[in-house]
Amino acid sequence: MLERYRIIRPIPPALHYLRASYLLEIVRQPHDTIPLNEWVFRARKFGAGTVCVIVSAMVDRVRLLEQLEGGFEVEAGTPAAKIMLRLVADGVAEKGHRRR
Repeated sequence: MLERYRIIRPIPPALHYLRASYLLEIVRQPHDTIPLNEWVFRARKFGAGTVCVIVSAMVDRVRLLEQLEGGFEVEAGTPAAKIMLRLVADGVAEKGHRRR
């Protein structure tokens, strides 16, 4: 099941939990399968290097920023959804309704 979120306040640089911290980043990186760059909003576990991509957009950073502000979908129960639920609890994001 997909859940819809949108960012409503500036994204903090990190989220701190009892046992781990995650750096929140907007970065440009090469796409996995096609020879283009993509912009991603991701959480990177501090010290471990583990990365969770929350949402991405091809080629243009502005597209990603529009998605973040306008709304995007994340699969429920995934690490990305857990990060988004924390951002909702912190007042940085809001949970919305899926578009039809």
